[in-house]
Order: sequence, then C-alpha cells, then structure tokens
Amino acid sequence: MNMTAQAKNEDVDNELTQFMLHHCYTCPDANECDTEARCRACMEEKREKREEEEGRQLTRNQLKEYAL
Repeated sequence: MNMTAQAKNEDVDNELTQFMLHHCYTCPDANECDTEARCRACMEEKREKREEEEGRQLTRNQLKEYAL
C-alpha cells in the first residue's frame, strides 16, 4: 500500500473513531450498529442531517441579516 492510501485509511479510521466517541456511546440505538458497515452508514446519515441543519441555520441567519 502506498503512503497516500495508507494516510487516507488512517484519516478514515480516525474519523470513525471520533464519531464513535461523540455519538455511539450515548446513542440509544448503538446496539443496532453491530458491524463496521452499519456504523459507517449511521455516521453518513448523521453527517447529512448535520449538514442539512447547518444549511437551515445559514438560511435563517441570512434572512435575519436581510430583514435588518
């Protein structure tokens, strides 16, 4: 494996570890993530929800600025 692929794999593993530390240990549905694939799918789902919420918040802030 070349160094670039190895570094990318380490980044992905670190991202998954951080996600698990911040979300999985307090998630009431954590027992459903019994494989790495399910955990990664959950991580993607939560990321999408977070990005959608950030987009909504940005829109709210822009509308407030426009109203002023």
